[in-house]
Amino acid sequence: MMSDRKSVLVVSEDPTFIASIRERFAGIGAVVACVGPGDGRCNLDVKGACRLVEHADVAIVDSPPSGAFSWAWHKVPATEYAERIAAHYLDTFVVLCGAPDTYPGDGGEVSVAPDRESGVELSRWALHARGHAPA
Repeated sequence: MMSDRKSVLVVSEDPTFIASIRERFAGIGAVVACVGPGDGRCNLDVKGACRLVEHADVAIVDSPPSGAFSWAWHKVPATEYAERIAAHYLDTFVVLCGAPDTYPGDGGEVSVAPDRESGVELSRWALHARGHAPA
């Protein structure tokens, strides 16, 4: 069942990209940010749930240049992380920005954008389709 929530989760290691998303989506409601599983133990891994994704209409996963979020010896490929979000939160539209060339592409659960700008536009489209068009 669709709720009237209006929120975007951006998962990125780049604070400049996070700030730009907050600015560009300010008119729709909440924009929440997370630096991804590279910042330590991710609740999605540890508890099987993430309160940030739980309330998001759209989750934008910004692939790091290496293709993986890294923390100490632990690396989580951005593709795998986006797929986990999509598998756990079926009502959240997941966009993966800058997927590695080896990623097979849209598999149905995760929408793939070749770059950040395409990911932003795809996210705007998803919000519009869900009745949450940005102002």
